[in-house]
Formats: sequence, C-alpha cells, structure tokens
Amino acid sequence: MSILVSPPIVSDNIEQLKELPIENRLFINGEFVPSKSRKTFSVVNPTTEEVSAQVFKAGPEDVSDAVASLAAAFPPCSKLGALGRAKYLFKLADALEKHLPELGYLDAITMAKPVDNDYKSCRSIENQGDTSIHTPGFVNLTFRQPYDVCAAITPWNAPVVMVTQKLGPDLITGNTLVVKISEKAPLSPLVLSKCCQEIRLPKGVVNILNGFGRPCAATGKAIKKAAAESNLKNVTVELGGKSPLIVFDDADLEKAARASAFSILVGSVQACIASSRVFVQSTIVDEFKKALKTNMAQLRTCGDPLAAGTPRGPQVDHLQFCRVMGFLNEAKESGLEMVMGDDCQGETGYFIQPTIIKEVPEDGRVLEKRSSVQCFGLYASVFTKDVSRALRVAKKVEAGNVGVNCTSPTLSLALDMLFGGWKQSGEGKEHSKYGTDNWTELKSVYITL
Repeated sequence: MSILVSPPIVSDNIEQLKELPIENRLFINGEFVPSKSRKTFSVVNPTTEEVSAQVFKAGPEDVSDAVASLAAAFPPCSKLGALGRAKYLFKLADALEKHLPELGYLDAITMAKPVDNDYKSCRSIENQGDTSIHTPGFVNLTFRQPYDVCAAITPWNAPVVMVTQKLGPDLITGNTLVVKISEKAPLSPLVLSKCCQEIRLPKGVVNILNGFGRPCAATGKAIKKAAAESNLKNVTVELGGKSPLIVFDDADLEKAARASAFSILVGSVQACIASSRVFVQSTIVDEFKKALKTNMAQLRTCGDPLAAGTPRGPQVDHLQFCRVMGFLNEAKESGLEMVMGDDCQGETGYFIQPTIIKEVPEDGRVLEKRSSVQCFGLYASVFTKDVSRALRVAKKVEAGNVGVNCTSPTLSLALDMLFGGWKQSGEGKEHSKYGTDNWTELKSVYITL
C-alpha cells in the first residue's frame, strides 16, 4: 500500500500552502512530542539555501519510548486480522490523498522535488500460507506470521513513498513499525503521521522519528553486522545503485537518447535507479551523442520546484552539491571530454548543469567500472531491436531490475512487479506478491489424520 496518483499542484495553491503550520516533532505512541533532549536541526531549502524548518532530533531515549509503544500495540494489532488492518491502510491512503498538495509543497522546500511530479501507487493485500496433502495420513500447513516489533530507515529522495513502502506490508502482516526518516526531508513524512491520527490508527502501531544516518551502503552493512552480532534479526536492505544503460547499433537511437536523458535528469541524478552510465556501441557513438545532447538540452531548464512546469530542481543539499562538483572537477582536471555541461548553474541554490562526459576510463571515479563488474546491481537497461539479444543481456547483467527498450523510472508504473537489488544493492524484495515475505516468518504445521 502506498499513496495514489496526485494531480499536479498549480501555482495558485502555493501561497495557501505556505500558511500551513509545519510539524517538527517526533511521532511516538500516537502523539507528537519533542525529543527528550530538545535538540533540533535545520532543514534547508536547496533552492534558496534558506532554512525551511527547525526539526526535533530523536535520541536513544526517544527510540526506547517508541519501541515500548510498539511492543504494547502489537497484541491488539495482530488480533485485528488482515481485513481489519487493511481498512486502516485504505483509510490512510485516502487521508494521504487529501494532503497531497501539502506533501508536494513540503518535498519541494526540503529536497526540491518539483510540485508537478506525480505520486503513484497501488493498493493490494498479498499474505497467505500454503497447504500440502503429499504426506500420507497428514494435512500439512505453512503459516506466515508477523515478527512483532519492526523498524525501518528510509531515504530522502521520495520521502512519503519510501515510508509507505515499508508501512503497508508491515501493518498488513500484523507487525508494528518505527521509522527513522531522513534528516534531509523529514517534513512530508510527518504529515503522514498526522494522517495516522486523523484515521484513528491505534496508538503505538506506527512511530516516526527524525534523525541522522550514514550513506546507504555503509548504513546497510552496519545494520547487517549489528543484527548478526545481536540476535540474528531479519534484515532487508535496498542500498542504491549505479545503473548502466546499454545501447546497441540496431536500437531506436532517439528513443534511447530520450529515455537516457529523462532517467538521469528527472530527479537531478538523485534516484537510486537513475541511468548514470551509458555504454554505446562504437559504431553509433557520434550519432547517439548528438541525440543525447539534444534531449538533455530540452531538460536543461531548472528552477524553483514550487513553480508549475519546472522540470528539474537542484541537488538536495550542500554536501551532495559539493560531491557532484568534485566529480566534475576531477573529470576536467583529467582532461576528459565534456560533451555538455561541467559546472554549477546560477548563483543561488544547489543547481548543477546537465553534464555528459565522454570516454571515461574504466578506472575513473566518475565511471566506477563497467556495467556488471562492480559492487552494485539495482537496475540496468538495454536498447536493441533484437529480442534474443535483449533477453540474453537481461539474463547476463547482474542487476535485480532490467529494462528492455525502456529505463528508470519505468518501474514506478509497474507496481505489481517486485523491486530489489543484487550484490551490494541490497537483499530482499519489495512490491508485488513478494512484498510481504520479508515482514513474516514461516512455520510448518503437521496435522495427522
């Protein structure tokens, strides 16, 4: 369960949205409370470089309170049954839909997502066991049962969607959940907390905390290590990617160039599945380069994410801005050919020009090796008219998701398909009928006749 398709927010709504109070507290046991330490941190608008809000920072004592409320809420939550819990999830989806303009506004002033971007999701329930009559004299059953208290850590690049991707399967299977949301974009998930109050979700079932974290792969490894060293907790991780796009000489070059440009620029290169590396067959490099440059130029315009029609915003914060500029400066110092772009854009805000770098060495930091010979494997794309070749490449590429004659974010349209990475892009799957598997434990029951 996640949120529904959103109509674009028109500029007429913006002034009204600016007048709405911004929630900045922690959501624990069904109530908004300040952190025990009363410490806060600044949330900065990456477009204006001005502070959007001061938000309370959770500490160990707050986490303990949240976990205690989860444990207390688990027994009654489990007794509701799947249909009872589903009613709350459907109510939550409806409540979120009513708050979509506010969600879009808050994302725009925290992580610069253009307000014209839509939210998409589906509603479904998939959680059941199996039966077997293959053993003579027995009817055997497989149960899927909830873990009890669960925790999730979500990123900033799709704040509410990422929370609902955890919250939906967690609750429908009968668990309770505490979510540590990103310090870069905490405001819209706190509106989700308000929606939990509006639908009268039982207290303690969902807790949402503001706090800091490390880069995703480092965090995932640390969590897996801690889980192994404690009581072998079940851990599912999605840790990002460095997605390759492969173009063969028989491909529709205009389609491939258009898809490549959109994939990398739609989130200002800040999507885990963005096609950041393009591998083109040598016989068509010049032709494809021209088409890609044309398509990226059409998306070159950047500006205020609150303005209707803005296709692209800035980097999420100063740290990300400096990191990307570091890559570009290194490429220029190395003498690489900058086909397009190479610098910041404008005097205010963390904007960077759309950039194409040609023939990057395999050992260069900008490239980080060829399509499969590296540590990540979240998404890959191949463009060709040869079906046999497409399937051969799709099978060979070491990635959990492969697009044939399409690229990310296409998967946001196919919400009935699983999503997850290979290698250090993560373990476990989300979405589809597999989406609840990691939130339950399996048990075999043997019944003699």
